[in-house]
Amino acid sequence: MNKFHVPILIILMFMLSGCVLSLLNSYEEPEQAKFVGEILDKASKKLRSKYDMRPIGTGIGMPDGVVTMLALSFEKTGPLSREEGRKIIVDCVQEILQIINTHEKIRPYLKNYPFSAKDVEVRIFLEDKFRNDIFDPNYGVISSINASIDYKYTSAENPNKYMKVEKEKFEEALKMVQDKNKK
Repeated sequence: MNKFHVPILIILMFMLSGCVLSLLNSYEEPEQAKFVGEILDKASKKLRSKYDMRPIGTGIGMPDGVVTMLALSFEKTGPLSREEGRKIIVDCVQEILQIINTHEKIRPYLKNYPFSAKDVEVRIFLEDKFRNDIFDPNYGVISSINASIDYKYTSAENPNKYMKVEKEKFEEALKMVQDKNKK
């Protein structure tokens, strides 16, 4: 390379990097992404204070800008009885659905309106007071995914694999919680 090529290469590098940076700066977040953020933020704050849980994750299904699924994950101190866990997970799903379905600006972007328990995912990972995992005979994870509530159990010998999963349909769990509240 002669001494004329080096300055030309340096100038080209600056010009190309400027083009790339201008492309990055021109990205605009879709309107529905802003609404989804508002919904998940409101729901996580409400559920955090209501059930003394720590929000640890969110999830969004939004292919081609259509909102198909929203998810929240939490950590909570346990163990919890089956009834306690059922009441909390059912209420979490109901609270999220209420927030989504009353948010008028998101409606045009929802695949299904009203959103239902099939469209929302909630996971609660339980820990003891020292923040250690909880093992069988207690469940360590309770989740509501695709309108099915799962109670997931692990053993201390193999904590990374569920040794058993017990399931309930969301509608059945909702009815049990409602019946219990009537008493």
